[in-house]
Amino acid sequence: MGTLKATLRQRISERLSQLTASQQRGALILVGDAAWLNQQILILRQAFADKQLLTFAIDDGDDNRNYRHKLGREYQCLIFNGASLELGQPSFHVDAFTALSGTLIASSLAVILLTPEQQQSSLFIKRMLTKASAFSEIDIVRQADTNEHLDGEQTTTEKAEQATTTNAECDFFYAPQPEQITPSVLADNAAFDISSLSKTTEQHQAVEAVLRVASRRTMPLVITADRGRGKSSALAIASAKLLLEANNRIIVCAPHPQSLQIYYQQLQRMIPDLRRHNHRLSRDSSSVEFVPIDVLIKQTQSASVILVDEAAGFPVPLLVELANKYQRLVFSSTVHGYEGAGRGFSQKFLPTLGQPGEHFRHLHLAQPIRWRHDDQLERYCFDSFLLDAKLTTDTAANANPQQLCFKVLSALSLYQNEALLRQVFSLLVCAHYQTKPSDLKLLLDDEHVHLVVAIYQDTVCGVCLMLSEGELDSDLVEQIKQGKRRPKGHLIPQSLLVHGGYSDAFSYRYLRISRVAVLPAWQNQGIGSALLAYCHQYAHQEGVDFLATSFGVNPPLLAFWYRNGYAMARLGFVADKASGEHSAMMLKPLSRRSSAFFSQLNQQFYRNLEFYLSSEYQQLNTELVWAMYRAKPSDNIDTLSVYDEQLVAGYVANTMQYSTCAPSLKRWLSVHIKHLDRCAQERLNQSEKAILVLSLWQRHGVADIVDALSLQGKKAYRQALWSAFNKVYKLCKRQ
Repeated sequence: MGTLKATLRQRISERLSQLTASQQRGALILVGDAAWLNQQILILRQAFADKQLLTFAIDDGDDNRNYRHKLGREYQCLIFNGASLELGQPSFHVDAFTALSGTLIASSLAVILLTPEQQQSSLFIKRMLTKASAFSEIDIVRQADTNEHLDGEQTTTEKAEQATTTNAECDFFYAPQPEQITPSVLADNAAFDISSLSKTTEQHQAVEAVLRVASRRTMPLVITADRGRGKSSALAIASAKLLLEANNRIIVCAPHPQSLQIYYQQLQRMIPDLRRHNHRLSRDSSSVEFVPIDVLIKQTQSASVILVDEAAGFPVPLLVELANKYQRLVFSSTVHGYEGAGRGFSQKFLPTLGQPGEHFRHLHLAQPIRWRHDDQLERYCFDSFLLDAKLTTDTAANANPQQLCFKVLSALSLYQNEALLRQVFSLLVCAHYQTKPSDLKLLLDDEHVHLVVAIYQDTVCGVCLMLSEGELDSDLVEQIKQGKRRPKGHLIPQSLLVHGGYSDAFSYRYLRISRVAVLPAWQNQGIGSALLAYCHQYAHQEGVDFLATSFGVNPPLLAFWYRNGYAMARLGFVADKASGEHSAMMLKPLSRRSSAFFSQLNQQFYRNLEFYLSSEYQQLNTELVWAMYRAKPSDNIDTLSVYDEQLVAGYVANTMQYSTCAPSLKRWLSVHIKHLDRCAQERLNQSEKAILVLSLWQRHGVADIVDALSLQGKKAYRQALWSAFNKVYKLCKRQ
């Protein structure tokens, strides 16, 4: 024991000395069994006793998101227990590691603990360890390669340390943080020097750019950077400058309020006399406060400037709404995957703003503040976890979509072909704002993954990621039904069982389509639909009962899935706080027995929809409601009586009042909306569809509809409603 302890201490001491001399950051990966790793943790704690230390482990029942509370802080050492148990199995929490590695300053050391079983069973871990050999500051120490063996001799103190450590490894341990900005009471704004507070020229430029946005109505400012470049600090410095002036209201927005903790701390260090109440800081007549993005969109706010931090964590449609609603905007975001799909932000959101320089200003902070520009730990993370994955620049100008080749790729084929893996993962990052480093682990390690790609020559043009679900044993299904278990995965059958009450939901095999992505140059050529058609063929060959998908629904996405033969099974009651979208579940039956079950699901969905539109779905997008009714199955359409027909004709002829005819008008529209062909559908504008949906299906009050559609009172409302229904009536009668 003594020899082993001295050996590891010596390694740590030598490595820290080397890192201090080179100003590099490094990593030490320890691979051994649980008992051996626990001994190393004790030694590491003693070796790091005089350092700013952060430890992390995740065990059953812990909150995986806790690591986000530590982002923005600074540490000198990290002990990351990648062998701690999750659901009874050793689990390397890659999202936590990539994020927490960004808290380490120059000359710091990350220690990662793994087991040999993880290396043997995980292609992700094998690849991660293989990548380490390319970096001089990344060391691997395996228990099997050491001559020392645990002899069980421990002092009383060591036993006590081990007991407390074992119980505490599921949480964070950290010493008080060093001041990131020297505190000083600023008597007035003249004493505030942004140039002395800014650590780099780029950060200084960013602060000045934020202040320009606040000083006058101008184009939006976009600040992007990899982690550790000081973009959030730039927002804090600019905010402090504005708080020292009179009558400035600053609004900050982020996907998670806790991620702004350091922003608020920095403000209070720069201006110690700030008054704080929850997420609001104030000084005299100026203030800064957190406002959620959904509130910003629904309720117009007045502010000197609106700062949107980690903007890539929001769906693009919400960012677009924000940009259309406000002028004094600053979007700031990490762009390489620590918090979300930064590349999706760059590829999809920024083009909606227009041309850079003409319609928005873009600053990219490249120079690190926390570490060297050629930092080895950052390069290792980028390479191992594909945080630097880039979309191919290949265009489809001279390509023939008919020459595409569709393939099902195994995890082993991805592991053995780095170029192929990078192409696939970069597409997934671009396709969805929630793609994380853990999705790379999913690709390489999860046996439930089925990956279909569309390839033109050597270029991956499209990707479809599917997950197998369903067919669990009856005992586990019963525990799920009783609320005792919620196994990972199996989203579709669990939702149908728990929320829909369908007791036989787990009797079927599902392939849930988690992602569909197509290269920008290949989009709008039917590649996505071709991918789904190949997935249909593949699933049928595999004996799957259902193809399924679940996503935040909006009209274009709903139309895409409808075109490809999918139909509604469920719609979430509560809109997602980040996206503002309800979660739609759509299915496509592939077998005779699943067709009968799906007919039941689909019919019940529309029967329930009639009720929920005037309650839980009353705020649902009217275009969505219209589209869902257009897809209503023929065997689930209301029947019309002769009396209904008479009332509808009377309303159209202006001889019957709306209140008398409303139930018949609703039934008539439910029946005939399916008969509108594409040409007739396009002749109806959005306002005409909206007033029909709001009045007949969602049952909003007249005052609310007048306000929503900017009408000039009740008389204008009655005329607009009659005109819209009359137009639909005539279009249907012509067909």
